[in-house]
Amino acid sequence: MLSKQVTDRQKSATLVIASARANEAKIAQGMYQLLEVPVEHGTLLIQKMGNQLEGKTGAMVAADHAHLAELGDDASVRAERDQQAARVNEQLVDVRDVIKLAFGDNELKKLGFDGRTPVDPVQVHSLGKLVCDNLATWQPNKPSRLSGLTAQNEVWRASISDPLEKLESSLESVARETREAEATQVAKNRAIEEYDKVFALTAGFLSLMLEIIGERELAKRVRPSRRRAGQIAEVSEATTTSDVEQPAPQEG
Repeated sequence: MLSKQVTDRQKSATLVIASARANEAKIAQGMYQLLEVPVEHGTLLIQKMGNQLEGKTGAMVAADHAHLAELGDDASVRAERDQQAARVNEQLVDVRDVIKLAFGDNELKKLGFDGRTPVDPVQVHSLGKLVCDNLATWQPNKPSRLSGLTAQNEVWRASISDPLEKLESSLESVARETREAEATQVAKNRAIEEYDKVFALTAGFLSLMLEIIGERELAKRVRPSRRRAGQIAEVSEATTTSDVEQPAPQEG
């Protein structure tokens, strides 16, 4: 499904292109009478303007599709990242709780634990890496307060490092998808800008010529909006009206 800003522009372009092709003979004749432009030249000009607008519209729609498809790809990647972050968080909580019971709060701080474990995936990754690095050299100052439990640094590191590696990979994937989404957004914006320029020229010229040859009603239908770029006034006004919330009926 196209974005609203592209859909509204596409509707206007369709009407302008159809009007140009339906009225090219009238306009070409008017150009001849007004400016002595040969009819065949006027006809060719109108056809080229219509074709160019059609091409820019197609490019804009394609760019919008590409951007929406890229955003759709992001959802699964972000879901995987969140899942791996939750796994790392779970392991961090387990290790933290065991060390707190066995060795006390001071040892937690030495490992990098300070308060609650974060939920943001980037922060979870940072804490997980810090704890794993510290566990490589950590030795508690006092014996375990729990009978039979000793420091199990490598076991605890392994329980964190496996999901941590997967989280790191997921974060890289999200970063890559973000860059790709930014690229398609830039391409879409550029396509819209190019469309808007061609639309303003085509719709403005068409409306003016129809007005000059006495086709005021036809001219009104393709007159470009002053409020919304890339749209004719009638479509823009209809869009504005539909965007306004209607008051609820009064109970009588």
